[in-house]
Amino acid sequence: MTPARGRFVRRIFRALLALTTLVVLLALALLWRLARGPISLDFATPWVIEALEPADGSFRVTIGATELVWTERWHDVDLTVRDVVFRGRDGAPVASFPELAIELSVPALLHGELAPSELEIVGPQLRLLREPDGSIGLGLGRDADASRDDGTSVVQRLLAGDDDDAGDAPAATWLRTIVVRDGRLDFTDLASGFASSAEVLTIDVQRKHERLEVALAAELAVGDQRIPVRMQLARATGEEPGHVVLSFRDVQPAALVQATSALVPETDSLAAALIDAASAVHVPLEGSLTLVLAGTDVHHADVDVTGAAGELELPAPLSRVVPIERLAVGGSFDVATSTATLRQLEVDLGVPVVRASGDWTAAASGGALTLQATVMQFPVDELASWWPADAATDAREWITSNITSGKVSDARVALQAEVALGDAPSFTLRGLEGRLTYDGLAVRYVDTMPVATDVSGTALFSANGWSFRVGRARVAGLVVPDAKVEITGIGSSVPRIAIDASARGTLRDALALVDHEPLGYAREIGIAPRDAGGTVSGRVRLAFPLDGAPVPRDLGAIVDAQLRDVALPHVVGEWSLSDGVLQLAVANERLTVSGTAALAGVSCRVEWKELLGSELGGVTRTVDVTSDVGTEGRAALGFDLRPWVSGPMAVTVHVEQQHDGKGTARLVADLRDTTLAAPALRLDKPPGAPGTAQATLIVANGSIVSVRSFQLEAGGASAAGSATLNGGHLARLEMSGELPAATQGAERPDFSLSLEPAHVGNHFRLTSEDASTLLQVLLPETRTSGGKLLFTGNLEKLAHGWKIDADLAVRSFTLTESPTLARLLTLASLPGIVDALEDRGIPFDSLTSGIAYDSGAVTFKDGVATGPSLRLLLDGTIDGPRNRVAMNGTLVPPLYGLNALPGKIPIIGGLFRGQEGEGLIAIDFTVNGTLQDPKVSVQPLNSLAPGVLRKFMRKMPSGW
Repeated sequence: MTPARGRFVRRIFRALLALTTLVVLLALALLWRLARGPISLDFATPWVIEALEPADGSFRVTIGATELVWTERWHDVDLTVRDVVFRGRDGAPVASFPELAIELSVPALLHGELAPSELEIVGPQLRLLREPDGSIGLGLGRDADASRDDGTSVVQRLLAGDDDDAGDAPAATWLRTIVVRDGRLDFTDLASGFASSAEVLTIDVQRKHERLEVALAAELAVGDQRIPVRMQLARATGEEPGHVVLSFRDVQPAALVQATSALVPETDSLAAALIDAASAVHVPLEGSLTLVLAGTDVHHADVDVTGAAGELELPAPLSRVVPIERLAVGGSFDVATSTATLRQLEVDLGVPVVRASGDWTAAASGGALTLQATVMQFPVDELASWWPADAATDAREWITSNITSGKVSDARVALQAEVALGDAPSFTLRGLEGRLTYDGLAVRYVDTMPVATDVSGTALFSANGWSFRVGRARVAGLVVPDAKVEITGIGSSVPRIAIDASARGTLRDALALVDHEPLGYAREIGIAPRDAGGTVSGRVRLAFPLDGAPVPRDLGAIVDAQLRDVALPHVVGEWSLSDGVLQLAVANERLTVSGTAALAGVSCRVEWKELLGSELGGVTRTVDVTSDVGTEGRAALGFDLRPWVSGPMAVTVHVEQQHDGKGTARLVADLRDTTLAAPALRLDKPPGAPGTAQATLIVANGSIVSVRSFQLEAGGASAAGSATLNGGHLARLEMSGELPAATQGAERPDFSLSLEPAHVGNHFRLTSEDASTLLQVLLPETRTSGGKLLFTGNLEKLAHGWKIDADLAVRSFTLTESPTLARLLTLASLPGIVDALEDRGIPFDSLTSGIAYDSGAVTFKDGVATGPSLRLLLDGTIDGPRNRVAMNGTLVPPLYGLNALPGKIPIIGGLFRGQEGEGLIAIDFTVNGTLQDPKVSVQPLNSLAPGVLRKFMRKMPSGW
């Protein structure tokens, strides 16, 4: 750089430094001066007035003073004008301010104009006036007339900024902000007389391009409330709609409505309805209200509100006050469509929590309402107080009466209705549907049956019905793992309920359940639930009308169940049932039980069919039982026929019974695999040989009262007859048949047996064409052939067995085998008779004896067997169970007639006859010992004595 150029730069720098120093000194001097007080700039007053007055002369401005002021609040220097008055053409004030701070526009200064960019109004008193016609006027200042609404004109002229409008003030070109500090706004409604005020008022008006933005903050005084509010207004200078956002807090809606009651609009309007709804809210609220304006009219409104703890006063049809913990509301109203939209409603009542959304469109005859609601943790006991009494009344009646306790953990409802507002509000349901989740309910599905408890699951519902899906429940001790309940036809004349449930538990509980009225199943089939054992699992379906039609006695029951480990005592007489694995079905009042079980320990297959209903006639019960009954099984059933019957026996039983307990039982036994072995009766049927037994029994009240008929065909024997019983014991019997033939090819002998009641026990009569069978029973080691038998007497059943007292008479039989008699004849030295016995047998013309039978022992009394070659007298006992025999008797040989001759002599013959049947020579004998090897002895002395002496000698000890 050249020296000359350097000197020039230094000079310039010194000049700038001097100028800067001068400016700083002047500024300091100005500040020092301003600190001592304002500096008058009255010379600038005309310039300020020129900037504020519009060109069309619509108002004039007067200023009392113009000053330069230091503001400690903002630490700034302001151009301040005092006592500013805006006057209309008639000279009346339209706006007045005690003080107006002006911030000059730098761009205006650069254009050679003095114009404000910001006006600050401090401590103004503003007035807002609502005319009876609804128009609103703004008064700016204490002396301004709000009814003229010239205040609005002043603002518009200052902020319009439209170059084409010659009426705007010059300041409108450069003015961007108007600020109001520490003002007061008074509101008056001329139509109602309502008045209110807003204190500590702050207003910030900003013009941004073609848009005005207004921010307001104040404390609104309404009645006793002081409501902090904030409002933001955005309005385009063109035709675009404006927006107003009003924020507030600590608002008590009910108190606010009461304080502004003079402003309540017409009764039937939506605004009146909203105000009426607000009057029921006793909750401190905070939130915001957004208005969309078309000119000065509200085009759309939107609100978002939250509230703390308080109370909510519900209108009709609920008509109750509920405490709430929290409230949140979001909604809007569109004026053009008269539609109110509930975007969000959340009411936290502690229990429950309610969330809802929907919309309502106003109409002359009642607006259309659509609502979606969610309810959380709702106690079922409170359902009646929340469900409108005239909404789905049939469903409401049944649900609230029959479902108690428990809770609805989640319920979602969608409804459509007609809602009319006004002095007589009404609610008409048009549609209803929803779903819910419930837990721990108690449900009474039929008044006379046990309540279902701990019911949990989900449900779908509508105005016409409910559909419950149960995931868990208990009924009278039974567990219900799943169920479906349908309630249909609600609102119709005959609503119906259908229940489809699975259940499991004990058979005792299941029978107790179905024994309740109106079913009474256990009583009908004759089972006491308390005595039943086992488990049950299955499915039950019920369907019946809830109202308007007779309920069927069986509730339309359809049952499919599996029964396991079934045990029932005394199910047939004294027989008990156990180990049952059964399938049970009920449909159309018909019960069927089929499966396997053990009857008195005997396995069998059972099918039980029953017509249910006390009014039924004819056969109402059929029972079919099939079983292979073995030897031990027959013993368990009380038919121990050992040793005569052994091995399996295929038995089928078919029972038909009427409702009064009377019926028949048809029993058929296939004896093909059964062994019959009764040598005394010559009955010998090996396994594989055919054989059948069948009987038709008459049953009354579970007991056999008679045997209409029975037949037996096996091992060459047959029998048929009938019988009656009394108290389970045989009372009358008529039986006839044929015994097995004595020898192969011989005819089978006939027999008959009758039994009838006697004074003690029964009187019986047995006849047979072959006495050998019965004689072998009475005398086990004796064999006979032929002979006609008559056996009569009394038969008595004792605790330890049977007792018989009878008389035996046999004609024309032959004794073919008797080891004991052979030994006796040998000892009596009668070899000829012994040879006859061993050769062709000893014929007898008759046999008579008294017979007593007790505990398996047979006693003969005054037994006499008479034949051409031998006469035998005997007394004594054969005790089979103890294997003992003790008998004595007299044997009278024939001696070709000489032995009987002395007894025929008159007068003295009695000395030789002795006992009846004895002769001149008679041999007394005794038989004692075991049945297999008895000791046989004779008394020779007695053999030679005359009859009278012989009677005496018999009573003397042996050896005399």
